[in-house]
Amino acid sequence: MSDKPRDFLSLALAGKVMMDEIDDFVSDWHAGESDKELHEYLGMTWDEYALWVASADVLPLIITSRKLNRPLDEVTRDNLQVRLAARSDDPAKVKLIQRWLNKRNETRA
Repeated sequence: MSDKPRDFLSLALAGKVMMDEIDDFVSDWHAGESDKELHEYLGMTWDEYALWVASADVLPLIITSRKLNRPLDEVTRDNLQVRLAARSDDPAKVKLIQRWLNKRNETRA
């Protein structure tokens, strides 16, 4: 993949690749495109990579964490809380958590 000068995460954050294109980067790495470790080739920290390998659907959380410059564990915890509240029978609870998350994000911006 010599025509892609930067790692996957940098390109995704710049809007130059879609999330599903990560598979192309992994294939290129397996084809010998780099001497770097796969997590480095993708532009991930070891923690980000370990979480992504455990559950590939967390890629949007990794990108969000980078975009907002927030720790991945905070973003992941917030997402989990929203998912759990969404399963609740109480829609007011969902709105409360969403407002709280929004306020938290505003104060950190």
